[in-house]
Amino acid sequence: MNKKILLTIITASCLAAGCGKAASSDRLQETESSSVKETQDITISIQSSQESKPSETTMAEKEKETDYMDYFKKNWIRITDSNFPENGGITFVITGIYNGRLRGEITAVGGSPSYNIDNSQFEGIADGDTAECVLVNDARGNEGTLKLTFKSPSEMTAEIAITKKSEDTVMTIPEGRFDFAPDNLKNIEGFEPIENQSFLVDLDSWGKVKFVSGKLTQGNHVPVVFYLTNEEGDIFYEFTNGFPYSVDVEAVSFKDLIMMG
Repeated sequence: MNKKILLTIITASCLAAGCGKAASSDRLQETESSSVKETQDITISIQSSQESKPSETTMAEKEKETDYMDYFKKNWIRITDSNFPENGGITFVITGIYNGRLRGEITAVGGSPSYNIDNSQFEGIADGDTAECVLVNDARGNEGTLKLTFKSPSEMTAEIAITKKSEDTVMTIPEGRFDFAPDNLKNIEGFEPIENQSFLVDLDSWGKVKFVSGKLTQGNHVPVVFYLTNEEGDIFYEFTNGFPYSVDVEAVSFKDLIMMG
């Protein structure tokens, strides 16, 4: 089956402060200022979460799919969790909806300092405003069920039950009924968009999305960040990059490749 690979090439010019030092979570001390400007190209690749679909699809099937498209690809975060994943919490994403069948991935992260993780795929059948799913390929060996309720494009409920617990008790996806909302750019502390390098783009299997360039300005270091979102700022994907601190984004370009597999 064909799968889409997106290659994103981002060109940035380093500013005086921090040029040549890669951003990282340990927040190492920056080097002394330099007056030299440099240009670097970095290629970021992501694999689409959506497999290519058969071309022969009836109108009824398309209409049924469209009913759930407002929930598709978003990173749904439990509304009681703040600053996920740094403070721990639960998140899930629906990676595929076709002809009533649904699949996705759910992740639970423990709090500081251990940040233990349990991750599981799920699959099931959507019917009306609910989807009955089972957990599969759980990283800790647990088995369970997941019932999703589609309330609105900005609200979902997930009911999680672990039916068979693994001997690995370090971390387990928590049981219970939880409310979720899409992760959004407005939830990111210190985020400032780079407006002239943020724009709508059609990325084939991702559809029409917004590529957003920005900076995190809440600390002494100012890393540049890149996201795929919808027009409301709901985050579909966060790019990883090796850019230095404090850079300006001068240009963004995209290239598509088809990988046969």
